[in-house]
Amino acid sequence: PYLIARAMVDGRVGLGAFTDEAIGDAGVLAVAGKVRMLLGPELKPTKSGRPSVVSVRLRDGRTLVQRVDAPKGGEVTPMTPEELRAKFDECAARVLSPAAAESVVGAIAGLDRAGDVRALGGLLRG
Repeated sequence: PYLIARAMVDGRVGLGAFTDEAIGDAGVLAVAGKVRMLLGPELKPTKSGRPSVVSVRLRDGRTLVQRVDAPKGGEVTPMTPEELRAKFDECAARVLSPAAAESVVGAIAGLDRAGDVRALGGLLRG
C-alpha cells in the first residue's frame, strides 16, 4: 500500500521514498490506508514476472485501470538509456560527487576498451 500511495502522490518511487521522513508522511499514509491489495487468480507469474493490475476509483465515480504484464527494467521491457542514467544518477548522488559520478559513467562507457577495471574500482570507492 505504501509504494502504491507513494507512486500516486509523487508520480514515481525513488530512493527518497524510503527515508524515515518519507515513510512517516501523513498525506501518503492517508492514501496508503485506502489501498486494497487483491491477488487475482488470472495474474499468474511468468518468466517475465508477475502481471499487475491497478484500479483507481475517483471521487466522480470513474475507475481508471492499468495492467502491466512485465515490470519495467526486465528483459521484456528494459529501461531506456535515459532511464538507466537517471537511476544511476539518483543512486550515485548519495555517495559520489557529481564530478565523480560523471567519471564513473565515462569509465563504464569505455569498459570494453579498458585494460583492467582497477581504475573503475577506485572511482566507485569515491
